[in-house]
Amino acid sequence: MITKEDMELRGSLFANRNKENEKAPDFYGSIWIEGVKYRLAGWNSWGKNSGKEYVQLKAEVDQKQEV
Repeated sequence: MITKEDMELRGSLFANRNKENEKAPDFYGSIWIEGVKYRLAGWNSWGKNSGKEYVQLKAEVDQKQEV
């Protein structure tokens, strides 16, 4: 059985292949930090000055703290 301790500082991101609109995230997933599960969302983006591609992330506490 996987415990919260096993998941500490580990997470996953998945490609969102079913984007319903342009503002929907390109990636979604979760990560555990200090025993708290966070939901992650990511959007492909490009630096205004550098022109380099990167992923912009948003994290929020997951109300379902299940492993």
